[in-house]
Amino acid sequence: MRSVAVGRVLPAVVCAGLCLALPAGDRIPAEPRAPRIPAASAAGVPVAARVDPAVRALLERRAAAVRDRDRDGFLAAVDPGAAEFRAAQARLFDRLTRLPFADWRYTVDGGDGAIAWVVLSYRLRGFDRDSVTRRQYVEISPRGLLAGDGRSAGLADDPEIWDEESVAVTAGRRSLVIGAGAGIAETAALVDQGIESVTRVWGSDWTRRAVVLVPGTAALAEALTKGGLSDIAALATVATGPAGVPGRGTGDRVVLVPEGFARLSETGRRIVLAHELTHVATRAVTTSTVPAWLVEGFADYIGYRDSGMSRWQAARELAREVRAGKIPGRLPGLPAFEADAPRLAQAYQEAWLACEYIATRWGEQTLVRLYREAERSSERAALATVLKVGPDRFTADWRRFVRDTLG
Repeated sequence: MRSVAVGRVLPAVVCAGLCLALPAGDRIPAEPRAPRIPAASAAGVPVAARVDPAVRALLERRAAAVRDRDRDGFLAAVDPGAAEFRAAQARLFDRLTRLPFADWRYTVDGGDGAIAWVVLSYRLRGFDRDSVTRRQYVEISPRGLLAGDGRSAGLADDPEIWDEESVAVTAGRRSLVIGAGAGIAETAALVDQGIESVTRVWGSDWTRRAVVLVPGTAALAEALTKGGLSDIAALATVATGPAGVPGRGTGDRVVLVPEGFARLSETGRRIVLAHELTHVATRAVTTSTVPAWLVEGFADYIGYRDSGMSRWQAARELAREVRAGKIPGRLPGLPAFEADAPRLAQAYQEAWLACEYIATRWGEQTLVRLYREAERSSERAALATVLKVGPDRFTADWRRFVRDTLG
């Protein structure tokens, strides 16, 4: 993250994998045996339909154990001979009990040898209206019990915040913060404030609730967001299923990047959280027709709105260029917001000043109407319908605003 303020989310971003090892029930198969899990369908019969029923029953009992907070049932399906895996599963269960799960289920959808392919579906009570799905792999021992994950076959589960050994959970008024390290309660309070800031501008037609993940390491933050974090401090993500298909907005998460977020002042943290929460609020109407400068500029507009920072303070990198006589020629497009873009900070500042210009000239609610109209039509049509100007005229006026504001 450059300067004080920007996390990153682009309209089509789909990240945030969540992972788990598996839950269990209170019975084990009467006659331990090694199930045969075919790797491909045959004669038109889907793979999942031919997976040994004992594997499904085993996982169903483990899922029930998670829902019932039954530690003995959770561990009953783990092979006693897999001592290291069993110990890790015991620690995992203790971590899972800290979270408010409304549901937890498994679907076996295939396999290869002794490795079963599993889809975990879960919901966090009060936050996920529909199930969030994650890919997992489990190794079945000759006794028909769980003996490990998919690492023996080179397969990795989708990562999750509770993979870390130390995980704390704090519930705010409208937030759930899950993570490692100190400051979780303080972060929950800032998230609640950020939700209020977003609602004051965008309105109340969103969930007004948020789950924020606070990884203890940069490595886990990279894994949760599929990498590309650079020096960014936070990232809003859209939860996806195993095939990478975006959900319906019920699994959105904000991931804080530990080193970047820790470097910020309290004001900077407020700005970053409000920016990312804006992405959560607007995701349902953020389609490919909404230009990148409006997506990111609007998020920064809400982030900076009540920060007390001047325009010059918030756009220092761009201000240096303007004072050197270099005025941006056009509004930033999608490539300008990639993590490795050479003028990443300036792109955010250009986009923010475009939204500042609209709010200053036409009013804040006109800026909101422009965003919503861009989702229904296109950038050109939205500018014409809401602002009564064309793209060329708007760009020229914005360039003048940037020059007058920062020069």
